[in-house]
Amino acid sequence: MKNTFWKGLRGQFFAVGLISVALLAVSVVVTCVFVIRTAMYGQVRVELEGCVEYLQNYYNGMEGDFKLVVNEDRSGSIYKGDKDITNDYTLLDIFSESFDADVSIFCTNVRALTTFRDENGERMINTGTSAIVSGDVYEGGHDAFYSNVLIGEDKYFAYYRPILNSDGSVFGMYGVCRNAANVNRGVNRTILPIILLFAVASVLIALATGAEAGKTVKMLNVLNRFMEKVAKSDFEVDLPEKMISSDDEIGVLARTGKQMQNSIRKLVNYDALTEVHNRRYAVNELREVCRSAEEEGTEFCVAIGDIDFFKKVNDTYGHDAGDIVLKEVAAVFRRRMGGQGFIARWGGEEFLFVFTNCSLEQALSVLTEVIDDIRSLEIEYEGQIISPRVSMGLVQGERGDNEEQCVKKADDLLYYAKEHGRNRLVTNDIMESEVNASDEPGSADS
Repeated sequence: MKNTFWKGLRGQFFAVGLISVALLAVSVVVTCVFVIRTAMYGQVRVELEGCVEYLQNYYNGMEGDFKLVVNEDRSGSIYKGDKDITNDYTLLDIFSESFDADVSIFCTNVRALTTFRDENGERMINTGTSAIVSGDVYEGGHDAFYSNVLIGEDKYFAYYRPILNSDGSVFGMYGVCRNAANVNRGVNRTILPIILLFAVASVLIALATGAEAGKTVKMLNVLNRFMEKVAKSDFEVDLPEKMISSDDEIGVLARTGKQMQNSIRKLVNYDALTEVHNRRYAVNELREVCRSAEEEGTEFCVAIGDIDFFKKVNDTYGHDAGDIVLKEVAAVFRRRMGGQGFIARWGGEEFLFVFTNCSLEQALSVLTEVIDDIRSLEIEYEGQIISPRVSMGLVQGERGDNEEQCVKKADDLLYYAKEHGRNRLVTNDIMESEVNASDEPGSADS
């Protein structure tokens, strides 16, 4: 009976189907694992580079160059211009918390300020980097990203950038590191369900091939092409509706594939906490919006929003409360944006708004309603009421602008809003009118 089954057409198709689907599952899983790992590693790099960028911009905003001053007791102090920053860890600790990373400032290749602590809780100052990092960044004078930097006994993802003084000399380096073990645990948690999913689905498909061999092979070819495209981050590819709605094993696998496609899309394109798009997605989409505006003359607007005094919320109520505030505020943003563009978490408590096929007046109207909604928002947390506020900068996109220029213009207006009262929305027209008013004779600033 056993030999008869395997000699028959049904048994042969079962064997061929089982082997074929197993190979398909392995190839797709391996490809997906590679894509997910690459995407998450890339996201880590983008986030670390963004942290270095913010750090550099902060210190560039201070007058003067970095310098090392040797004290009478032969100890050293780090100055930025005339300010001694040797023990100023406020900013570094904020960055470390916001970006889930350790931050260091190096004098040459030696840590002068750092959030790294040893087993006794002491900051790991006066420790050096490897010869490779020192050669690439301090001596080579260019940025570098590493996925296997060893600090103490742990491996880290690290991004380094040289600190350049006004005369072009290299004072040291900025360094931002994230523990590799934490990142890899997240990758493994994502990969395991996919592997289990494909293991089960492979058996189901193989069982169906005996009865409908020809149709099954044809469907597998369609499914294979779909999986290959998903593995290459093509999230617009779709499957025939007939296959998705089918009640047999092929339908199960097709729906599983769609779920996997949506899961990977969400993992790669969305912020897990706020459920809005992440920075990686926003950069790519804004680039396309700018390209469309350049080629077709379509209108668009860009805004940057920031939750006012968010650090105070974390310090007063705790980070769990801060997470709730981020989610509630993001929910208001999503509700008001509707289908007029997209919103993304730009970093920390900052959000990017991109309005497509939209005039400045229309975007201004929407964001005015957003700010009004936030002003009326009351978030209850452990018996206390948190009333968040936001500041925003809004610009009309111009033909020829790239994504960096658009964000920079909006960010400058956000900075103006922060410096002039917060809890408000600022456009170029609003800022110019306020500046002109302050310059008139008899004004408060004259």
